Amino acid sequence: MSGFANAILGGAANLIRKAIQSPNYSPGVEGWSINKDGTAEFANAVIRGTIKTGDTQYILIESGPDGNKIQFFSGSPDEVSPGFVMVDQPVAGQATLTVQAPDLGFGSPPALTLTSGPLETDNNADLSSPYSLSHNAEILSAFFSQLYDLTAARINLTATGVDGINLDGGPGGINAQLLNANGGIVLPVGEYIKRGGLGTPTFGTGWGAFGGGFQAPRYIEYPDRTAGLVGVASGTPATGGTTILSFPAALAPASQQTFFGTCNTGLKTQLLITPAGNCVLQNPDAGVTWVSLQAARWPMVGF
Repeated sequence: MSGFANAILGGAANLIRKAIQSPNYSPGVEGWSINKDGTAEFANAVIRGTIKTGDTQYILIESGPDGNKIQFFSGSPDEVSPGFVMVDQPVAGQATLTVQAPDLGFGSPPALTLTSGPLETDNNADLSSPYSLSHNAEILSAFFSQLYDLTAARINLTATGVDGINLDGGPGGINAQLLNANGGIVLPVGEYIKRGGLGTPTFGTGWGAFGGGFQAPRYIEYPDRTAGLVGVASGTPATGGTTILSFPAALAPASQQTFFGTCNTGLKTQLLITPAGNCVLQNPDAGVTWVSLQAARWPMVGF
């Protein structure tokens, strides 16, 4: 008798010996060993089926028609679909790495897919800052896009086709210090670029909102790095050098700006916008009691 059929060695389904080893076994160097304590060591192994490891947590390594996967379970794999890491090659010269969270029954599980094009000439992926994604590259985070963060001082997205680059912020949005679009930014019908809302200024002595259903004086920051005033202000005195209102200096121009202001009964004045964030009457007609601020819009500091 030999092998596990040997009663001394196999012990009728029980390993009696301390271990079964290859003649050349040297721990960590060569050969193989199957040990009585449940451990084992091999140099290499080819597994044609599924590898299952763990007790209440499962990791399955599979090779099937959908590509090579490493699947992660929490609890029994019969209770919940797995999360997985999968490498696939959908077309020649292109590979896809997909990371998907488990399906917890709340809709499509979140996933991150990276699709490569041809390898760079140095055969290395540059993951240092700035990140550069070229060729047919896609960053996709389905359902819960806020779960995935790509952080860098600068991210370069280069589109080689006519469709450009689509950025869909999802529930979490896309935050960036600066977004350069040399070919312009096209928005779907009904969408717009958002910036600051209407802010309430500090009024000069004797000045305030005109009222009567007209827009109250407000300052606003526009998406194109300009700022302006809206509304109708009313007050006295209406003499040159009178400050109508003040707004944050961060929204002010780098140098003084002047604008035409429509006033009551056909009268007019100039509005002086200062780098300190003040709106000042300049050369007003006699008898001015209110003035429209709508024409004042200027480039902010750093434009």
